[in-house]
Amino acid sequence: MAIIFRAEKYFVDNVKQCSLLAEEMFLVYFQIGEIYIKANKRELALNYIQQAEQILNDYTGKKEIPTKGDIYFLMASSYHSVENLDKALFYYEKRVQSLPFDYNQYGFFYYLMSDIYYDKKDYFMSISKCKIALTFLHNSPSMDYIFAYLAYWRTSLTYSTIKNYTYAFIYGEQSLKYCLLQNPIDYDNFIFYYTCSAYSLWKSKLWNVEKPLNYILKAIEFTEYSLTDKTLSCLYRDIGFFYFINEKYEDALVSYSKSLEYSKISDPLMINLIYAHIWTVYIMMGEFNKAYYIVKEAIDSNVNVEGINLFLISQLYINMGITHYRFGEYQLALEYYHTVLQFLDNFQNNETNEIYNLIYNYIGLLYFEYGNIKDAMNYCIKSRNIIYSCNNESISPINTYVSLGLVECKLKNYSNALNYFGQAWEFIYNTHKQYHPAHKILYNHIGYVYFKLGHIKIAMKNYLKTLSMYRIYPKHPDLAQVYKNIGLIFEQDVHNYPIALLFYKRALELIPNNKHPHYILYENVIKTLQVKMKKKIIILID
Repeated sequence: MAIIFRAEKYFVDNVKQCSLLAEEMFLVYFQIGEIYIKANKRELALNYIQQAEQILNDYTGKKEIPTKGDIYFLMASSYHSVENLDKALFYYEKRVQSLPFDYNQYGFFYYLMSDIYYDKKDYFMSISKCKIALTFLHNSPSMDYIFAYLAYWRTSLTYSTIKNYTYAFIYGEQSLKYCLLQNPIDYDNFIFYYTCSAYSLWKSKLWNVEKPLNYILKAIEFTEYSLTDKTLSCLYRDIGFFYFINEKYEDALVSYSKSLEYSKISDPLMINLIYAHIWTVYIMMGEFNKAYYIVKEAIDSNVNVEGINLFLISQLYINMGITHYRFGEYQLALEYYHTVLQFLDNFQNNETNEIYNLIYNYIGLLYFEYGNIKDAMNYCIKSRNIIYSCNNESISPINTYVSLGLVECKLKNYSNALNYFGQAWEFIYNTHKQYHPAHKILYNHIGYVYFKLGHIKIAMKNYLKTLSMYRIYPKHPDLAQVYKNIGLIFEQDVHNYPIALLFYKRALELIPNNKHPHYILYENVIKTLQVKMKKKIIILID
């Protein structure tokens, strides 16, 4: 039986021919799907979205559904939410085909398509769609600044993802320009994108660490506007990082402290990240006592929180282990490392994890200090194997290469030692990580190998290079081994015992405490030399 619906103005045989009912039924199923999307129940959401889509496909009426273009947009955004990217693209393209000619609207939908291609990891197509979007937007007699800023930012992000940081910075700058043309201006978003651009600038020329520092410092002028505590915390954290890589450690500490002031107790990840940065700065400054107290404070704050994050605790325990290692408290350091291994073994059995790489390396160093060279080598090799077995750029091989070099030197395999130290040096310079904690002392290790090979001039040149790199912190405990090594040259090669004694005593003064194994070792070196000097005097008298 044919029925006439007023909306259709003609007879229909069933509801599938009624545009009004089709639209209403579509919206019912679609809205249920949206509810499930918000509840993160993807399968149920997809089921209702597909039922909504089926209503569209089943519609056979003569009259076009009035809101068909808007429906395409809704379908695209919903399919994007449930990660059915091909369907999302399909409906965005249909929406573009049904658009009235409006440059801003075309620009916006091409931006949305670029977003889909980015999620599909088709980065070049994402950039292409963004550039089409920008072309439409720039042709508009009244450009929509929000759409422009979004399109420029998506292009910047995509270039950053494919590691073209020069273009990432260029497009990021344009994004910032249009962000400031909005009314009202979202200054929190602006600061976020500004700091991202600072990182792009840095990564485009890693050797020029001063330029991104000067760039990000300009962001401070925007702190006069109303910004959230999270934005301020992240900004000062990032400023602290750029001070750090410029080796301006006191300024870095000031910025990190400000970041900590704005951090929320409810965000333990951010707080622990800042604590870790502060700890690293204190280690670089040779302030081991302050490093100890900052990591202890971080551990205590995490232990007293419900739902302990074992990943965070593991990182903190590693830092505490390193601190005890610096104090010469090797047994305590080993206990912290073994505790981390227990955490990892119980809660995630992935031995290619970056933390395993760190732990194996540091345990290897402890066995090296104990004189257990075989176990030291085994752990260092396990650390190296993790680096070789996984394609993870976040795992740096520098510490592992240095540790292997030390072990090979102890075994008198001097060519192997130089090879490992050389690999560490090459990685530092090829990746422009001159701010790495191992960089300065690496010259001392290289110098010692040359000393053992009898190349005294080369050895001394490397020792002096190390001293010059620590000139801002002349009392850094790391310099103890440098002064000891220079003393060895004056004792064993030059046979100038008084000068050697001066260097040994200077080395002893720099050891963190008198219970440190190196303190005891250096004391014995001094006593042995003093006995040798007395014997020489007796021989001269006789």
